[in-house]
Amino acid sequence: MTDKVYKTIREALGVELGAGRDFHIEPYAPFGDLAPDFYSVRNKDSAVNNFVAYCPPRWSRAFLWPLPDTGRRPGHGLFLIPHLSADSSTKGLDLGCGQSMFLGMQLHHLGAGSVTGLDKVPPGESLGSWLDEKTRYVQGDILDETVLGGDMFDVAITHPPMAPTENQEGKRTNTDHDVAGPTGREVLDFIISHWTKKLRPGGELVIGQFDFLGVMAAHGDPPCTAEVLGEAGLAIEQVHTYHVPITPTIKNALGLIRSVYPKYPFEKRGDTTYHQFSVINARKNK
Repeated sequence: MTDKVYKTIREALGVELGAGRDFHIEPYAPFGDLAPDFYSVRNKDSAVNNFVAYCPPRWSRAFLWPLPDTGRRPGHGLFLIPHLSADSSTKGLDLGCGQSMFLGMQLHHLGAGSVTGLDKVPPGESLGSWLDEKTRYVQGDILDETVLGGDMFDVAITHPPMAPTENQEGKRTNTDHDVAGPTGREVLDFIISHWTKKLRPGGELVIGQFDFLGVMAAHGDPPCTAEVLGEAGLAIEQVHTYHVPITPTIKNALGLIRSVYPKYPFEKRGDTTYHQFSVINARKNK
């Protein structure tokens, strides 16, 4: 971490929280150098990290996210942050936002006119003071597209649960954060086929997904994301791919994943299994 980055993060903390508080700042790198420029921030009187900061070296400002007290921290969602954009005319939607509304808050930081986060769990206590008339959190079921009424949006973001499971019907519950039905596509496909109806013509959908689900080509019987998007009237504009080690959740489901997606090439490096995570930027037809 350079002196400039450290100073920029300290300045952002001063703006948000007021001067006079002392913080410990260090790199936050759950994927090594694959998702650089993130930092954990802990009040020196606290036993846990209080914020995640994002500050590329070329920037003159830093973005902050308050972290929930549950101990849950951003993971693959970090990869989406550099691929989000918004301005004062943007009305954004974060589907399955989690208690920190991590991705939706990035739209807020970028100056979106308004941002709505939707998740089945209640917001983290630390997020409350950051919500206002332009940034709201709605507690509701992501599998109920009527929960937001007739609201329409310019940008929707989702990093949904994607791990196949034999004993769930695709509904995300308070405890089963990463399960998504027998193929792992149930929540993602519901979002594409139902929630994109709430995107205005020309609106953008940004997806973070594991590649074994299929991005441009299918790896088993379930259709790939490009096909499902096309049926919903969207086309992929960009795909950014990251080679990452599997998480414990994916490791536990690996046998089922391989049976549903037999064509997907997992890679073994020593004792670690790797796969790919993709960020997809898709556009709705005008």
